[in-house]
Amino acid sequence: MIIKKFEEIVGRSPGKVAIKTDRKSLTYAELNLNANRVAHAVAVKDKEAGPGVEKQQVALLFEYGIDMIVGQLG
Repeated sequence: MIIKKFEEIVGRSPGKVAIKTDRKSLTYAELNLNANRVAHAVAVKDKEAGPGVEKQQVALLFEYGIDMIVGQLG
């Protein structure tokens, strides 16, 4: 549900700033692109495990900031 709402916002306002810190900012489109990269990387690892292998949990470790939010959305 959160992802669906987020993607609706991306569709309406892709160029609007989504996250801003002292050093960096990302638009909704950039945040979506980066989150999709994380999601793809996790999905690839899952597929590499092969058929019949139980899915495993993934842990992401980030310092507080933009990368943490990208990872959570991914």
